[in-house]
Amino acid sequence: MFHTAQRVLAGLCVAVSMVFIAMPTVKAQSPDGGFEAKLVVVDLGEILRKAEATKKVRALLDEKRDEFQREFSQKEREMLSREKELKSQQSILSPESYRKQVAQFQADVAEIQKQIQARRQSLDNAFQSVQNQIKDIAIEIITEFSTENDFDMVLNRQSAVIFKNQLDISQIILQRLDERTKNARFEIDEKPSGE
Repeated sequence: MFHTAQRVLAGLCVAVSMVFIAMPTVKAQSPDGGFEAKLVVVDLGEILRKAEATKKVRALLDEKRDEFQREFSQKEREMLSREKELKSQQSILSPESYRKQVAQFQADVAEIQKQIQARRQSLDNAFQSVQNQIKDIAIEIITEFSTENDFDMVLNRQSAVIFKNQLDISQIILQRLDERTKNARFEIDEKPSGE
């Protein structure tokens, strides 16, 4: 009886290993034996980080940030020059006139700081919006791949505690995402919504 149990166990191990070799899924069965589910895992975060589309968007974002930096560096130089001129006029102007000009200068500096903050926020929002578009495409590809392969469940890798690497379809999804987005044009509109 012990040898029969060993043979059954050995046969079961061979059968399970064949499932992993032949197809990157695992079959989970309900306790009553009535339902079998084919499961795979995917690391959506890794896919989004490694995607060529994300790299293109990051390069575009860096370009916009450099443009933004040049623009505000020029304004900063103008404000420093204005501040220097204002200080040189302190002894010439009446105290009241000088206070008014200082107050105007401070208001202008505050406005520029507000513009800088709004522009940064706008760039961040635009980047996030494009990232969400890429994520939506990736999820669409995961759904298509799942349907093509008759998977019952796709788990996000972070939700799975232990799994065999053969169950991870992330690389396949990344390749399809790169293929689908290779000619895509992404734009980052860095203008605040109020402009």
